[in-house]
This record gives sequence, structure tokens and C-alpha cells, in this order.
Amino acid sequence: MNKEHSFWGTVSGGDLDDIVRQQHDLWDWGVSTIEIRTDLVPVRLHSDVLRTAVNRGPTYVAHFGTGAHAGISCQSLLEALESPTIGGIVCHSRLESVSEIRHAASEAGKGFIAAFHSQTPITLDEALAEYAYQATLEPLFRKIAARAVTVEEALTLVMATHRASAA
Repeated sequence: MNKEHSFWGTVSGGDLDDIVRQQHDLWDWGVSTIEIRTDLVPVRLHSDVLRTAVNRGPTYVAHFGTGAHAGISCQSLLEALESPTIGGIVCHSRLESVSEIRHAASEAGKGFIAAFHSQTPITLDEALAEYAYQATLEPLFRKIAARAVTVEEALTLVMATHRASAA
């Protein structure tokens, strides 16, 4: 296992058996951590996914809903904290109740990550400001996932990550 990096795999889908199979496959392939994207799983399956999480290593539950989806995001993440097979949660850094979620993870003794996700490119200044904001939340690590269509947009994310890591 690489001591500097962890290798994450992400699972999602609309069929519980497929989600369980994905987890087994990822563990067999050697990932060090699995992220279950409950925002990409039908709400009717959330409890079943948590109950059947394959516990062969650290497993996190992620939900990136905000705005109109904030309620289901909070519900999914708080429910995940009650599961003995879930090691932590990942929420959108701009979730309206990010402080409540962070506090609940701390109280449960589980990991907390606040990540920024966007389907549109962001500028260098926006990315640096986002990393600075995430640092105030004291997550396990900081993350930005933004759509990059051009090479320049992709380089912006790399430059921001490098600068934030060096700070």
C-alpha cells in the first residue's frame, strides 16, 4: 500500500445487488477506500445500501445535494453516521447545514470530508478561495471536482491544488 496516497473507488447505481457487486470488485482490485455516492442511488435504497455495505476497509458515504436537495442530503449523511460499517461522510462544502453535518460526524467519531463539486469551470481565485474555506471546516482532506472543458481549465485546477497544498 502506498503510504502517501489512498486509492478510492466510487460506487452508485439503481440496483442493490449491483452496488454490492461493485464494492466487492473494488476491494478485489485493491482500492484502499470506497465512497458510496448516495446522491446517485435511489432514495428507496439508501437504508439497504448502508445495511449491506461491504466492510473490507474504510467506507464513506457521499451525498452532494444542496439547495432543493439539501434535506435528503442531510438525512442520508446522518443515517450513514449511525451505521457501524461506515467510517465517515463526504458532503458538498456548500451544503447549507455543513456545520451540523461536521459536528455530527465528530460526535459519532467518524471522518468528515467537505468537497466542492461543480458542473461548470471555476477560476483560479475561486478555487483558492474554496480550498481556504474548506480548510476552516477541518476536513480529513480538501477536494474540488469541477468540470474542465479546456486544457486551461484543467490546468487551473491543478495550479490551485498545488498552491493550496503548498500553503
